[in-house]
Amino acid sequence: MSILSTLYTEIIYRPLLNGLAFFYSVIPYHDIGLAALVLVVAVRLLLHRSIVQSTRAQYVMPELQAKLKEIQAKYKDKREEQAKATMALYRSYGMHPFSFLTPLLVQIPVFIGIYQVFSKGIAVNDPSLIYSFLPAIDAFNPIAFGLINFTEPNVVMALAAGISQFLQTYLAPRPPEMPGTKTDDFGRMMRWQGMYVIPIVFTVIAFGLPSAIAFSWTAFNLAAIVQQTWIHRRFSYERNRSSRASGADSQHDGNPRGH
Repeated sequence: MSILSTLYTEIIYRPLLNGLAFFYSVIPYHDIGLAALVLVVAVRLLLHRSIVQSTRAQYVMPELQAKLKEIQAKYKDKREEQAKATMALYRSYGMHPFSFLTPLLVQIPVFIGIYQVFSKGIAVNDPSLIYSFLPAIDAFNPIAFGLINFTEPNVVMALAAGISQFLQTYLAPRPPEMPGTKTDDFGRMMRWQGMYVIPIVFTVIAFGLPSAIAFSWTAFNLAAIVQQTWIHRRFSYERNRSSRASGADSQHDGNPRGH
């Protein structure tokens, strides 16, 4: 086993599997469906900081790119000054050039781990992966909510995965538009694909996978809708507060003392 594979197992996969085992052991009736739901919510909460960072970067990127073009035009032949102005611009937004990439480096391995936990972890093929301080589990009872066998494909769960993916994209707050720019055209194309193409692909794939995976996708999407709504409201509040503060400063500057 390679070092990277070992690190992935010990840092990502094994903690997620044991998280599922822990919730399964403490939840009444040991329902795998409830345990999976709690695990997904817990993972979304743990990733909340990185999700806020990536969402913030997406939200301000159109405006940021427009200002970057202005800097490039202004300091066209002055590379050093252009670099300084660019970094100053990123700092003014509380970002850095890799603000998109860094959160993804955290999120993607976790999402892969969740997929593997629900695709092969339910059978507990290797009981030694369960931490010794947790109750011994040879296998999870795969029947979720007394209705769904998590080890078998399920049409309803596959459709739920596709529909929830559509709703997540449809309800996701959109960053400010920049009409007539390539950035805006690309953004519209990506939203269209995310809203219509990806849900269909997810649904088709889920038809042939264990329903545990479709359920985890659905739970992730529903949790994401709640999370995105909260983040959008927070950003809107921050922008409105900043606008009010700027307006108050302008009004103060336009009304000298004594008037």
